[in-house]
Amino acid sequence: MLLREHPNFQLVREHRFLRVELLKPHWVMSTCSINGGLRQDLRHILNCQTCEGSALHPRAQTLHLMSREDQHTRNCDEAQLPTTLTAELSTAANMDYVALWDASYEDAQVTVAVTAGVEGNAGRAGDPAQWHEGVDGYLPTKPGTINIILLCHQSLSPGALARAVITLTEAKSAALADLAIPSRYSTHLATGTGTDQFAIACPVEDPQRFHWSGHHAKLGEIIGQAVHHAVLEALRWQNGLEITRTRNLFHALGRYGLNEKMFREWLSQGSAESPQRLFLLDSVPMVIHDPHVSASAYALAAILDRQGVGALPESSAHEAVLWQCALLASALAGKPQSFGGFVQRLSELPPLPVNFLLMQTLLWGWEAKWE
Repeated sequence: MLLREHPNFQLVREHRFLRVELLKPHWVMSTCSINGGLRQDLRHILNCQTCEGSALHPRAQTLHLMSREDQHTRNCDEAQLPTTLTAELSTAANMDYVALWDASYEDAQVTVAVTAGVEGNAGRAGDPAQWHEGVDGYLPTKPGTINIILLCHQSLSPGALARAVITLTEAKSAALADLAIPSRYSTHLATGTGTDQFAIACPVEDPQRFHWSGHHAKLGEIIGQAVHHAVLEALRWQNGLEITRTRNLFHALGRYGLNEKMFREWLSQGSAESPQRLFLLDSVPMVIHDPHVSASAYALAAILDRQGVGALPESSAHEAVLWQCALLASALAGKPQSFGGFVQRLSELPPLPVNFLLMQTLLWGWEAKWE
């Protein structure tokens, strides 16, 4: 299926393959392990789905036993593209979910194509790593990759091409921040996945048309807008992630150990002591999406984030957490006047892990709502 046609390129999707054919000489900068870096001799950019998003997929296990060169050759052969002239990105994401975005300002024009998934290995730069490139290759990975192809319609200087990498990356991270995507390896918000890849192409011309692609230039603005929109759209299709779906208490606080399975088990264990536990157990979906509860949960997550990086004095950080828990309970109860009472009750608890503190907060707020 022809997705985009331009005098400089054609963008085609065919089942597991998204192919860009460059119709004139281009500079291509990419993260590809074969034919990567900065090249002027390439004629194709390939984004291919090499397997399904499961480490148990037989094809994924086979690929892990192959060398980088053999993987590149296999993928290019399947896509019917020459191995020496192709920059190849690979992913487990479905090519049917590719998100396209065009943006322009006067003669500055870009086309972006993104496939994305974040449920397996989203993380923040600096998180504990899962891979090491040893003499025998890499350790197996978890599914999750954001692949971005950026096609600039006009020529860029080498510096502008390099700066576009920064703009593209910041736009991707901004999209993940809008969705509050958690890291799988720490309590931080994710800035990407451990396997993200990109390819940027622009025509080879002398002199070059554009010399800067940072925030303050219109070219940088449209690159940022196009990548941001396309990443959000790709995640909407691949993972079902939408802004409104993040209005969820467990989405807000899951990176601090609170999840629905744990909460339900905790409620069930004490159901004989309190009939309200069973009532809350049956009402979990309504509670976790309540907008006031969600707002309080995100405020609490922000406090825990600040505590984690040392932005709050140790002597008052715990008190700030208890006060925000009291606000959450008051929001759930719909009784702002109960805030002081919740602060007192929470202050009398023995030291608890934050997830158990949160579960107790939710139960007390629920009981106060219906007492």
